[in-house]
Amino acid sequence: MIEKLHQGGFLGSKSITDALTRIVCDMKNKKCVFRQCAKCCYSEMEPAIPNDTGLVSWHQWQREKVSSEGKIYSHFVKREVTGKWEDLLKSFNEKLERLAKHHYTWIHQVEQCRALKNSLQDHEALVHMDFSENYSCKLSVEVQSYHWGGSRRQATVHTCMVYTAERSKAYATIFTSLRHDERAVWAHLKPVLDEIQSNAPISTVHLMSDGPLTQYRNKKNFFLMSTLPFMHGIEAVTWNFSEKSHGKGVPDGIGGLLKRKADAFVQQGGDIQHPEELFSFLEKSNSDREYWPGGSRRTRSSELLNFLLVKNKATESINLSIHAFPKPIKIVPT
Repeated sequence: MIEKLHQGGFLGSKSITDALTRIVCDMKNKKCVFRQCAKCCYSEMEPAIPNDTGLVSWHQWQREKVSSEGKIYSHFVKREVTGKWEDLLKSFNEKLERLAKHHYTWIHQVEQCRALKNSLQDHEALVHMDFSENYSCKLSVEVQSYHWGGSRRQATVHTCMVYTAERSKAYATIFTSLRHDERAVWAHLKPVLDEIQSNAPISTVHLMSDGPLTQYRNKKNFFLMSTLPFMHGIEAVTWNFSEKSHGKGVPDGIGGLLKRKADAFVQQGGDIQHPEELFSFLEKSNSDREYWPGGSRRTRSSELLNFLLVKNKATESINLSIHAFPKPIKIVPT
């Protein structure tokens, strides 16, 4: 779509930035961005439409549902769309309006998260976390059947950066299980919360992550969030989900550092054949703490989820700030 508008001469080199400023009076004003401002609520890009009334084609990403083995999945495909210039500009304006809201939400979240880090009290901790891409164990010399076969083991790596009023510290937990669901999330978080409480007990923990529905942003995780932290002496919990496509941060850097160290060790003649060996190597070579949670740590989470939970459609459509106490959860749009 953007390429076609460039070819038509409608957009310059700074097209998106210029287009946003042309339809919104103030990008930091929520009423303007959400089209509630009387001055810019009807603003749209209105470039000159060429006299050519013929059809034009452009490419667009579309979501499609596919069925496989009785299950329905959604995936994105790039399709060629054909229509008039008016159709192309109408579609562009609709996407531009959604982009303006996306941009405002991202800027707002960055400012609030920075303010939260700078205002932490002695009884508070901020935990910024993310699943790193699974690490594929490797050896310095591999036979062909090992390289191409199914013998290669993988290790799940979950990384956290913990901020308190006095310091910040990096954590990484290594797992043999390849599950990334809510049960695994709390298995990874348990040793981190235990470590925080053993050093300087806190009463409030702020959790921060991206928002995949299969990992963090789902009803089962919300229930565990309102249950498990209070077994560690915590009195209040908040969970903030980053805007889509803006979840990268310090945890990703921690995962990248650990993997580079492991790869350098293998290139120098070492072998990492199992997740246990990855943990042992990192424990010896890194000044930060790495934990080995073990597969049994999911048992408590599984026991707590042995009943039906009511689905909340809000989790699928908006960014959320979740506040949990030893009572019902409060869901607040950011």
